[in-house]
Amino acid sequence: MKRVGVLGGTFDPIHVGHLIVAESVRVQANLDQVLFVPAGIPPHKDARGLTSGWDRYMMTALAIADHPHFRVSRVDLERSGPSYTVDTLAQLNRELAPVELYFIMGSDSLAQLMTWFRPDRLLIENRVIVATRPGWTLASARDGLGALYEAHADRIQLVEVPGIDVASREIRGRVRQGASIRYLVPDVVLRYIEAHEVYGA
Repeated sequence: MKRVGVLGGTFDPIHVGHLIVAESVRVQANLDQVLFVPAGIPPHKDARGLTSGWDRYMMTALAIADHPHFRVSRVDLERSGPSYTVDTLAQLNRELAPVELYFIMGSDSLAQLMTWFRPDRLLIENRVIVATRPGWTLASARDGLGALYEAHADRIQLVEVPGIDVASREIRGRVRQGASIRYLVPDVVLRYIEAHEVYGA
């Protein structure tokens, strides 16, 4: 059965950290494909300042266009209401079947998992890959789930990835200040930001 990793996020903008996580997880977890899913209305973020879904989709599509195992999906952008991960995965399971989905999340997000919508169902219905983030070890990531990890340990895989501490918020701020973001995002994304004056470029 095809093994597909699902990496969600606002991707506002997508940056090298996202790409390094995706490639590291793809290789270590032996995935056939990684599907990038830009969020429509992220439940945990203020969507009022969110860049348009079209721009975020295009930046993501451009960033991964030359990778044979990366794809981008509009499933969250085309669905109304909050982009709950458990609903996104359920829809992808229906659309891509037969497939084995692996939800990719950072260890920093793991600490917030119990505040997500139906975290129990997410873990019961899907496999989860937790990628380390700067300041997080595999042990601390495991401890962050506590009893939930013990109950679903067979469905959770921990992967150590290079610690690249880059944040989309920082990139947006640098663009607005007129500072360089070269090497923080792929060149093709930089050109898109400049050409379409995203973030006031």
